[in-house]
Formats: sequence, structure tokens, C-alpha cells
Amino acid sequence: MRRIFATTISAIIYSVVALAGGRDLKYGQIIIPADIHIAAGVECNLWWSSIANVDEGDNSIYFETLLTDLSGTSQIGTKVRLMNMDRGIRFTPSESEIGETYLLRIVSRRTADRKVISDVKTRVHICSPKAGEGNRNILMMGDSRTWQSFGGKDGVSSHAERCAEKAGNKAITTELKRLLDSSGGAAFTFCGHQVSKRDPEVRNCADNGQTFKYPSKMFAGAGGLKAYLSANGMKDGSLDYATIMFGINDLSDWGKNQFGQYELSKAKIKGIVADAKALVDEIVASYPEARIVLVLEPTTCAMQDGWAMWVGNITPRTSMEEMEKVSKLLRKELIETFDEGRYSHNVTLSSAGLWCDRKYGFPFYVEKVSLRQETATKEVFIECVHPSDVGYGQIADGLFSTINYLDSLSYEKN
Repeated sequence: MRRIFATTISAIIYSVVALAGGRDLKYGQIIIPADIHIAAGVECNLWWSSIANVDEGDNSIYFETLLTDLSGTSQIGTKVRLMNMDRGIRFTPSESEIGETYLLRIVSRRTADRKVISDVKTRVHICSPKAGEGNRNILMMGDSRTWQSFGGKDGVSSHAERCAEKAGNKAITTELKRLLDSSGGAAFTFCGHQVSKRDPEVRNCADNGQTFKYPSKMFAGAGGLKAYLSANGMKDGSLDYATIMFGINDLSDWGKNQFGQYELSKAKIKGIVADAKALVDEIVASYPEARIVLVLEPTTCAMQDGWAMWVGNITPRTSMEEMEKVSKLLRKELIETFDEGRYSHNVTLSSAGLWCDRKYGFPFYVEKVSLRQETATKEVFIECVHPSDVGYGQIADGLFSTINYLDSLSYEKN
């Protein structure tokens, strides 16, 4: 198998985030991990309002990108097609690029005076879309967006048709399973972790959308992680991958008045990071060789358009804006804690959630602006928490790429 990993990469250290003082984010600050993994033939999308602390469509900030070799001196202009768009960047590497690692520089500037706000560099690893050989067991954990199929299809023409599609048929888990099953190579067996009694059966999926609960071990009630996996379809009790996506449930007090919740939610970040460490420790204690993929969550569509039928008990739009800001602050803390193996060499951060288009990756329908305006229509979001089929697919593309990249390392090592 062609060598995928450049051994010199581990010796190269880049500054991931231009940190602002204190725990708050600077407006326009870019928040992205030091490594992005892209499988050949898979479209990667990075949206400015997802990777930076900026509102959708705010022209007071603009972005510049440059794709180079790892030294940063030779610009890549022909091999990888890097499309700069007004809302972000898109690139789809070819098979001839498998094994290459590039340097992507992203700069945010103030439009008024061109002053630099954030200047970051991230490594772009191009991997094969085909995993190694044999069998792989994967445990998925996260909020409801990991497993629940709220999204449905976009582009419907009426309110009634939109609501009929609310149940949808995809989630990150189902789409990732489809991608892995159709890509060839290793065979993957999925398992999901249940964290409350609301949904007693969790098979071939991930958890049921509640928050992670510590300080007791998460799998203690099941007799430990190995016993849990064995009882939930992984008869050999082994584990190759565990994916974790903390989310809005961990930050929000559902059903309560969300006005003024920003400071309360921000205060929870320290505990969430501690929970993440405890969960990593628990997995590593049972499976020292397991790969743990910490998935950065998608950005809600709330700030780009406040007209949504349902927002998961978080109302009004202003409170969703606060939740987005605190979610990005959590993302920064997770990057600072876990990126580049800082806490554990078992952990890899995946930018997969940032691939989800916050404008067209959430379910919407076409509605008349007013009964008195027969020809005037508007795209109305059915909700701004759970992505659509498109959004789930984009997140799965990113996670698919990270897993295949890691699998190429493991397969090569063996």
C-alpha cells in the first residue's frame, strides 16, 4: 500500500489559533484544528462563518487563502483545485494527490483598513477513500445530530410538504456507514452509546442526544466499556475507533428561558472539557490502541436567518446567536486541549462538523412572504439545530476522510 503519512509531519508545529486574551473570542478569529483530512474524490467545504467567529454575510470581515507545500514557499496551483467563494472555500483532491500533505493558510482581515485579525496555518492531508483490510469496530457518541434523522430533504415547495419530510432518513451515523460500506477495503461494524433511558434500543447508531454524564464512568452501569460493546453487537469486544461529538445539549439548559444564558453556558465549558478527558481516559484504559476521533460540531444556521419554525426550545433568535458564540468558544477550548495529541496521542480532532453548510445544510421549505404577495417567496428553515440530508452528508464526508486517513496509518503500521 502506498505510504500515506510523511514521518516528518510530527516534527512540524504550527500555531493553530491566534488566541485572544481571556476566554472570549475576538470577532473574526479563526478557530480550526492543525490538521484537515480529505479523502481523494471527496468534496471538502469550509465555510467562513463556521471556521471563524463571524456572522454569515458580514462584509466587515474578509478572508484570504493560500495553498502551498509544507515549507510555505511553493504555491500549489494545479494539483488541488481550491475554489474561493464569497462564503468559504471548496476543494476536491484527485487520486493522484493521495499521500500529499499541503499547508493551507487562512487570513481574516478587517475590510475597512485591511488589518489582520487572525492568521492561521493548517495541514491538509490527502488520503485514500478506501480503508485498509480486515474488520474495524467503531463506537459513535454524540448529541442528537450524530444519530437522529430530523433533516429530511430540501427544496420542497410548501409548508405541508416540508413538515412531512421532517423525519428524514439520514444522520451522521447512517451516512458514514453508507460511505464506508461502499468505499471497499475494511469492513466496519457500528455501535452507539445510550446515555439515557428515553431510547432503550441503540444499535448501529450513536447515542440518543442527551448530555454526557460524569464524574462516574460512562460505561460503569454496563459493566465497563468492553462489556457494553460485547452486549451491543461487537461480539469480540474489540474497538478500533471511537468518535465523540459534544454539542449544543452539553451547553444549553433545554426548556428554560434562554435570555442571559451565555455566561451560564460559558461556565459549563470547563466541565465539558473535563468530561472529555475522563471519557478519553476511560476508552484508553480498556483499549490502549483505539483511535479516538473528536468531531468538532456543526455551526447552527440561526444567525444567517432567524426565521425558523422550530429551534428546539431555544428561542428567540438572539439566544441562538449566544449559543453559537459559546459553541465556538467550546470548540477553541477542545482544540487547545486535545489537538496534535496534547492530552493523549490516541485523540485526533476532525473538522468534519465545519464542513456542514450553515445556509444550505439545514432543512428548509419555500414559503410565501405574505398572502398579499403571491409571487414573493422565502426559504424558511424548519429548524436550526439538526442538519438536512445535505448537511449530514457533508459532516459524514469529513468524518469519513478522517477515519480513512487514520486507517491508512494503522494499516501501514501493521
